[in-house]
Amino acid sequence: MRLFLSLPVLVVVLSIVLEGPAPAQGTPDVSSALDKLKEFGNTLEDKARELISR
Repeated sequence: MRLFLSLPVLVVVLSIVLEGPAPAQGTPDVSSALDKLKEFGNTLEDKARELISR
């Protein structure tokens, strides 16, 4: 049930991360966005493993 509720949150967070900075902030740095996405994925993986190990 928790996973079902967290999927919409994941979609919103990914859309915000992939949207990048506003045009006034200049061109987005793709490598920075990918690093943030990797960090986010690792965090999700850690939380999923913790949840499963309970």
